[in-house]
Amino acid sequence: MVSRLLRLALAPIAVAACLAFCSSYPAAAGSNPRVPSGWTTQTYDGLAISAPPTWKVFRQPPVCPGAARVGALLLGPIQGAGCPPPPGMHPPYVIAPNVVSVTEDSGSASPLDGVHFETINGIRVRVVNNVQQWFIPSLGLSVSGSGPNASMVMHTIRPATHVAIPKGWTSYTYSGATISVPENWTVEHNTNCPLPTSSGDLLLGVPKVLMHCPSYSSSELVELSHPTSTSTQSGSFIKVNGLPVVVTGSPADYIVWSVPSLGIDITAQGPTALQILQTLRRS
Repeated sequence: MVSRLLRLALAPIAVAACLAFCSSYPAAAGSNPRVPSGWTTQTYDGLAISAPPTWKVFRQPPVCPGAARVGALLLGPIQGAGCPPPPGMHPPYVIAPNVVSVTEDSGSASPLDGVHFETINGIRVRVVNNVQQWFIPSLGLSVSGSGPNASMVMHTIRPATHVAIPKGWTSYTYSGATISVPENWTVEHNTNCPLPTSSGDLLLGVPKVLMHCPSYSSSELVELSHPTSTSTQSGSFIKVNGLPVVVTGSPADYIVWSVPSLGIDITAQGPTALQILQTLRRS
């Protein structure tokens, strides 16, 4: 029998060992995930997810989003199918050694896939056995991954409590919509012929009577306006911060979003366009 004195001596050691051991476990279901220091958080249609700063983030990624040496986080439906391996990359890692994708749930999982349910940070997910693929019925999203570090990123998912706005960006409203742009952008209201800038332009509305304008050239441009008779309603469907959006155009060229619930169209071009569009929300 262990003496009382020995039990008292061992108690602090046991407590310390338990604290060290338990702290290595991930957060319990229903609590916030322990996101490593320095990781960046992205939001997509009500879901927040974090990834190391060395990972590249691609929103509404093109068919060949480009190679990432460490990891890639793909947010939104991929535009196209099939991609040749980038230079210097070898199968099975076409895009990156680690890839996590968040997109709309296609409903492809079936009972034959050995699906079971789990709760990850308060979110109930359908898990496909033996495959890094989750389905989130409450959000209508699918989260999948490949690579040895994909699981760590996938386990940071949690409900998005707010829209992620980059530090220093400024928000503007138009016809029930709010959108944010870098603080050095020029913002114009109902302007017929905006002057090109070196930073970027946010155009809110267009005048009722349009005049002929010289060829407009700007490295970055986002325009919100009411639909015209020629506005298109065909294209791929996505949801952005709870808003149904019909997407046409290519992220690498010229993007057109139609937002029927707000009665607006958005056109955008430039390297920051997709990041800006993801800040769209109701006013």
